[in-house]
Amino acid sequence: MKKILLLLTFCFITTGVWAQFPGMPGGGAKKEAVIPGTVQATPRGSAKIVGYVIDSTDNKAVEFASVALISKANNKPVDGSVCDVVGKFILNKVSVGDYKLVISFLGYQTKNVDVKIVNKNDELDLGVIKLGLSTKTLQEVTVTGQRVLIEDKVDRLVYNAEHDATNKGGDATDVLKKYQCFR
Repeated sequence: MKKILLLLTFCFITTGVWAQFPGMPGGGAKKEAVIPGTVQATPRGSAKIVGYVIDSTDNKAVEFASVALISKANNKPVDGSVCDVVGKFILNKVSVGDYKLVISFLGYQTKNVDVKIVNKNDELDLGVIKLGLSTKTLQEVTVTGQRVLIEDKVDRLVYNAEHDATNKGGDATDVLKKYQCFR
């Protein structure tokens, strides 16, 4: 009986282990998951797009600005990058086609640049791309506060009777009775 139980346990454990490794019996070969509309699902070429993103007012680099390459045919993202500390971005392995380059960063207006890759080995230098500041004026904000019902100060206990809703319709003796309960 012990031998049968030990054999069944061994078979059960090894079956679970085989399921974890591709190519093993019961595990099968795993394929890489491809999410539609992402970089993995698009065919890759060998063209290259390079450019610099700078601030239009002080001509300083816009560090870490987002650069997205979007296909004009289906309006889906094809590739993307982030600018480095000098504002430079590089998009490698771009295939032939018409694209829209969308450059954005917090506090700046989003800029769209039309890009066309004609040959598969093109190296397209977009040069300097200037981003304008985006300003929004917020409406006025009024902050109102209310004192707590009971304040415990160093030398005294303060009861703010005007903030107690249960005092409505009562007189001063009712307020004094409540105050005595807090002491």
